Amino acid sequence: MRSRVGRMSALEMVLIVVLCLEGLFLAWCGYRWYQQRLAHGNDSLRVNTALSVARINSSNGADCPVDGSSSQNCVHWNGTEYIGYYDGVANKIVGDKPDGYNQSSEMDIDGKTYTGKPGTMVIQVETGNGEVHLSWVLGRASS
Repeated sequence: MRSRVGRMSALEMVLIVVLCLEGLFLAWCGYRWYQQRLAHGNDSLRVNTALSVARINSSNGADCPVDGSSSQNCVHWNGTEYIGYYDGVANKIVGDKPDGYNQSSEMDIDGKTYTGKPGTMVIQVETGNGEVHLSWVLGRASS
């Protein structure tokens, strides 16, 4: 392609536009990847917080983890263990399922992966026999 000195040809202009669009697309893909990793990390931090709160409330799995509940005649006892749910907004263990608060569509606990739409899952806390187990389950609005 021959062009006059100081002027761009049509092909050069098209290539510049295509390269700019490709750069924008790659930047957008990188931003989406970053958002997904951030959401996954936030859910992992929430699991760690739920585990800490459950251990403190239940005396490391010996008692009911629900805030303000005593272990004598506890309504959260299902015959083999106590069951509660971590409330991510109030930062405490409650007896009834709260609304979902997961940010990612894939959440991990102890190597097990749980899947669900963002904003639909909550952390279930099970304590008994000196152990604390956590899992992701559907929240109140999703059940």
